[in-house]
Amino acid sequence: MNEIYILVSSENDKVFLNKGLDFLRNHHIEPHIVVSSIHRTPGESTEKIECYVAKNHGVIIAGATTATGLPGIVAGYTQHTKTIVLGVRFSKKTKGDYNEDGSFCVSAMPEGIPLAFCGYNDVGFFHACVMAK
Repeated sequence: MNEIYILVSSENDKVFLNKGLDFLRNHHIEPHIVVSSIHRTPGESTEKIECYVAKNHGVIIAGATTATGLPGIVAGYTQHTKTIVLGVRFSKKTKGDYNEDGSFCVSAMPEGIPLAFCGYNDVGFFHACVMAK
């Protein structure tokens, strides 16, 4: 069975994962959760991404807050692989008050770079988990 990797850019992002993780665990799927900031530790982050993609894992769910580059960067590494990337935009702001620029980083990829934008916060992450299953 292919593994599911969940990459988030900060420990603070884990607050959005509970409902989706419960869903996966109820279906006997234990994902690997990795915190890796592409902005604070780019070398370490790209090494991790390259490692996961090289193993041709089935799905990587990548989520990030204000600096939302992580999902797009992960997707760029998967262009010629079987790995699927699901992107989630996390925001600490009130519901419906999202930064559009950050959302475009997740949803507007160049042609040929596969990245599915699953939505925002805990609901978006839950959708990503359902698709990953």
